Amino acid sequence: LIFIGILLDYLFSRRILEPSDLKKIIQFNDNYLGEVAHNSANAISKMDKYIVDEILKKTVFAFKEKIQKNSISTVIGLEIGAGKTHISLELFKSLSELGHSVCLVDTDFRKKTASSLFFEKTEMPKTLEEFIEKEEAFMINGSLVITVPEVTDSVLYLSSSNFQEYLQKLKSRFEYVIIDTPSWDLFVDAKIISNFSDSTIYAAKFEYSKEAKISQLIESDFKNNKNLYYILNGL
Repeated sequence: LIFIGILLDYLFSRRILEPSDLKKIIQFNDNYLGEVAHNSANAISKMDKYIVDEILKKTVFAFKEKIQKNSISTVIGLEIGAGKTHISLELFKSLSELGHSVCLVDTDFRKKTASSLFFEKTEMPKTLEEFIEKEEAFMINGSLVITVPEVTDSVLYLSSSNFQEYLQKLKSRFEYVIIDTPSWDLFVDAKIISNFSDSTIYAAKFEYSKEAKISQLIESDFKNNKNLYYILNGL
């Protein structure tokens, strides 16, 4: 019965199959930033790599054009595996390579993917205060990656004045502050962060994200929110 339920859901829930599918459910059409493409094949041709790079450049250009400098942008997604971390990392690396000062904040306390990708062999600070003391060790060419501390209650940490005041200070130091979050559906963390973010970037995934769920999110949590932007991942 579970298998049949999953199969029926897959067959009859319309998914995002092309950029136009996502664009048509966006209330503010100019809030579509673009796509992030990837090729999972071991051998990628020069033409494939060129296309992937150009698609990313176009999306990063749209991000720079529409997202105000010295602001906080939170990357969210309904589903696990939608590519929130992938998009956060691509934006961080691309903007840094263009000479912008960027701060990437990892708030996925369970997976810690962004933290481990950059500092796999580095001992992570256990508290925010310890991180601030050792901040210089986590700078990368003028940009900063804020790793995940060890916390027993992520809600208390994210709601704390210490964390929120630190983020506000980062806005004045860096041109772009990008926050990577866990699943919007499973945890309340992303909802807390989006409340004090200047803009929210929704990560949809090609052939994976459901149109109905995105529409429901727009009509409920983000009704009439002009600061909600969209990127289609996995094209």
